[in-house]
Amino acid sequence: MRIIASSSRDWASSRSKFLQPARFGFFKFSFPVLLISGREDRVNPVGENAAILVKALPQGRLEILDGAGHLPEVERPDIINKMLRDFFG
Repeated sequence: MRIIASSSRDWASSRSKFLQPARFGFFKFSFPVLLISGREDRVNPVGENAAILVKALPQGRLEILDGAGHLPEVERPDIINKMLRDFFG
């Protein structure tokens, strides 16, 4: 999906469309999904994005990583790797 926003209002409108999980059929996923979000993420705050998306996923699981922001895989790779190993078994 390509989004072109010429103003902050356009961006907010595009972002709200993305956050309509039913629009993308997330509720149809029949497999486990792991969402990992940094608690200090200022780009995609947990309460506005990940917490909404995980509710639309029947087998969704949300892990919130303290001490990480927008790039938890870069900021805390050791913890991310452990989460992935645990999730995939």
